[in-house]
Amino acid sequence: MINLENDEEIKIFINQHYKIFLERDADEKGLEYYFNLLKNKKIKPNELSKKFEESPEHKRFKSKLELINKINTDLESILAESKTFEDYLENSEKKDESKNIFVTCYNEETQNGGLFLLKNDHTLQSIFEERMCSGMFFLNKEKIIFTITKYTPQIVAFKENNGEWSKIPISTKEYIFANDSHSLVIWKDKIYVTATGGEPNSEDAINPEQHGPKVGKIIVSDITINHDEIIISKSKVINPFDCNHYHHINDLCIIENSLYMSSHTHCNKEKKIISKGAIVKFDSRMNAEIISNKLEQPHSPYYHRKRLYICSSSQAIILSMNLQNKTTRIEFKGLNAYTRGLLVTDRFLYIGTSFSLGRTNSKFKNPNYGILKFSKDTGETKKIDLPKQYNNVYSIISDQMDQ
Repeated sequence: MINLENDEEIKIFINQHYKIFLERDADEKGLEYYFNLLKNKKIKPNELSKKFEESPEHKRFKSKLELINKINTDLESILAESKTFEDYLENSEKKDESKNIFVTCYNEETQNGGLFLLKNDHTLQSIFEERMCSGMFFLNKEKIIFTITKYTPQIVAFKENNGEWSKIPISTKEYIFANDSHSLVIWKDKIYVTATGGEPNSEDAINPEQHGPKVGKIIVSDITINHDEIIISKSKVINPFDCNHYHHINDLCIIENSLYMSSHTHCNKEKKIISKGAIVKFDSRMNAEIISNKLEQPHSPYYHRKRLYICSSSQAIILSMNLQNKTTRIEFKGLNAYTRGLLVTDRFLYIGTSFSLGRTNSKFKNPNYGILKFSKDTGETKKIDLPKQYNNVYSIISDQMDQ
């Protein structure tokens, strides 16, 4: 039994509870609080465990442990599904690396950012620096790179002329602004933008505690590309899950003439929210079909060699999926850092990592932000630094996207 006349013994007793229930040492304020409770006999020593169990921090910690255990179970099932190494080998001839690789990055605190070109010497050349940029789309036919920002003007575009990237004027008419925009694609003369925070005057979500107060939408607009101007007009709004939940929808991609989307949560057919990341395929009427629901905060879907690659961001894993038989395999598991931004070529994986987002449920920040260039041939990984004023990567694409 603890001796309440011995102050040092009381402090050791309290610190033991911190390590058991919170897995950390006591902070000065907390130590003083529990010391006074015991010393002044407001609680008995055998009641201290209950006080810790009822604390908000312990409840949050317990919830995090349950989530981590769930993630580990899901990861084991993915590993069990993965094919043998021989099934990974590609029989086709490898293509040359892309001439143009584009990167968007930003600073989480200042919200400044931009669009960059990755040079052969692994430095980033600025194309546009003004505000935070997120998703990108390269229009092969016109050789134009588009990026989306969270501010007005929302969409910016650039075209190369003798090694220089010139901004193309964009005008809008009856355009609906996308709140908290994350990505865009151009498909069948339409431009699709994810409005993770909904559109202006969007309805309130019934689960605002899950990251956002509004129902996320997709803004679909007509796009006309003239010689010296781009016109975006006649927007309409689509609710991808046809529900009233906040889902944190983020990235779009085109695969074999179909539109796909990643989302941190999704709804089942009964419109019940499922707190698991998903990849969704849309039919011609924009009805959503769940393709995969085994991911944790999925980002950056990228289609290459008949496989869909995806960042399972909070697991720090790159997965790929055969869309025919739905089998999944792990392509890369590296640092315990939030992975977002992914480019896949025949020889390399280019993987973005971000500072402000640490590993799953960690209180630590990731100091190794940048781009990892992983060689499929040798297994060597080279780190590419961001410009010193930026610490987050959002998107990495090339001018040779499979569409």
